[in-house]
Amino acid sequence: MGELVRQRRILGAGVHGGARLADTLDNSTAGYNGTYDWTRAQVSLAAYVGKRIRLRVYSYGGPDIYLDNVSVAELPAAVTLNPPVAHFKTVELSWTPTASSGAFRRYEVRRSVSAGVGPTSTLVGTLSSVNQTNLTDSSGLATSTIYYYRVFVVDTNEAYAASNEGSCTTVPLGYPFADEMTNLDQWITTGDWGLTTLAAHSGPASLTDTPAGNYGPYSDSTAQTAVDLSSASWPVLRFWDRYAIDGYTRALVVVNGQPVYETTGTQEDWTQHTVDLSPWATNANVQISFRLWNKSNGTADGWYVDDVSVSEMAVVSLGYPFFDDFENGLGRWLPGNWSLSGSQPYAGAAAAHNNVGGIWYNDTGLGTANMLLTTAARLTWPGRPIRSWCSGGGGM
Repeated sequence: MGELVRQRRILGAGVHGGARLADTLDNSTAGYNGTYDWTRAQVSLAAYVGKRIRLRVYSYGGPDIYLDNVSVAELPAAVTLNPPVAHFKTVELSWTPTASSGAFRRYEVRRSVSAGVGPTSTLVGTLSSVNQTNLTDSSGLATSTIYYYRVFVVDTNEAYAASNEGSCTTVPLGYPFADEMTNLDQWITTGDWGLTTLAAHSGPASLTDTPAGNYGPYSDSTAQTAVDLSSASWPVLRFWDRYAIDGYTRALVVVNGQPVYETTGTQEDWTQHTVDLSPWATNANVQISFRLWNKSNGTADGWYVDDVSVSEMAVVSLGYPFFDDFENGLGRWLPGNWSLSGSQPYAGAAAAHNNVGGIWYNDTGLGTANMLLTTAARLTWPGRPIRSWCSGGGGM
């Protein structure tokens, strides 16, 4: 039995003789002042096949119940859902056509992040052609997340039959990874992140937090990708950026929950940054996020990112002994968030500084900052110790 109901409390159904079928809807926690949409309800009468029945619809708990399109009929023929095929942020779905073509009205494809997809689960799409038996779900999927699906056949009486349930997990992208920002196929974004043609390091566009103007007060948004590094030996993240960011806003690169790059202020020229990802080598799911986080009501132009890649570091052997006093820059290192500083060198005019003082440890919720300074070469020496001088005080 199926019906359409618009109601505030509980609607039940019974048969002749007083047997109670079910409470088909329960909004008892919503109170008496809400507004409710029409809801499809369906109750099985399989236990009464071959019997004569009298239907009784009853309610309790409040007035304002509307009932429409009541039917008692055979369910449409269900379909068989094939195993879903997952990609980075899309899932391909296909199924067999229903045998109830004469009374067919539509297919409804629904999903959930937990098992037990029902007729009120998230609607992915509707298809009105009985012969259209495939659909690609691209509506707001997250990376590396399991999704469950069912296809519901709906007939002209609004009765529905559910398919078997299928599931799959969205997968990270392959390694090596590269993106020149010609589209957003390899990114999952929040807020206003998108492409702009107003600034680019190469090609026609770059990725930015607010393509249409300045970022807003107290905004917090990300552009995220995920890469499978299970085959990587020495993976390195490279990207080019430029930015105009107010003093209470931070641009962060976060890898699996750990910040590896942070900046603020203004950088007018495109600059390349390299970050050692070897701590995540052999990890099959490495999530990389570009996050712009504003902690105030200030606004500015924002952050532009281009030519992002994750690839293997080319190994160059350095002879022994090895020495670097950082007087000639960081050319032999993958600096990440490190830079040269002349404020407190041990000797000479410069030292490497990890710039960690600006990271908001207590506010980001990201745990300890992971700033990596890694030599961009493989040292060849007979097992001798490494000696360096370091100093604390707002960094290292």
